Amino acid sequence: MLPLTLEKRTVLLRISAVTCAGSLLLMPVAGYSSGSPPELEAYATPFAVPTVAPHRPNRFAPTVRDPFRSPTEVESFAPVRATLKAFVDGLRPIALVGVGGTVLSIAAGVPAFGSRVISVSRTSIRLADGRVVELGIDAP
Repeated sequence: MLPLTLEKRTVLLRISAVTCAGSLLLMPVAGYSSGSPPELEAYATPFAVPTVAPHRPNRFAPTVRDPFRSPTEVESFAPVRATLKAFVDGLRPIALVGVGGTVLSIAAGVPAFGSRVISVSRTSIRLADGRVVELGIDAP
């Protein structure tokens, strides 16, 4: 292949400059539409704000009974016998409590014992309805 001479280089440069300038100058002509498309008519109408239903907070379904017990078993209103299995102290204390053969994870704000838990300590659980559930220690 032969190298390009100075004349050929200048001719190629002029051709590329004219092609580039021509495409830039003709761009508005190519992009202009003589008719009004239907999309533009949508922008001419005023915007109507849709009405949105107010936010409703999530509601928890009340637990009437333990779903794993049979419906024939009736829960008594006797004092709850709970034993402390483990206790995690910190900003949000958590107690693992054994009640009737099941282990519950109890923390503040959790529904338990037919009410909502207010506070948890190593010796007791305070409920929102005013009851205090005393915890026995599960010794092996």
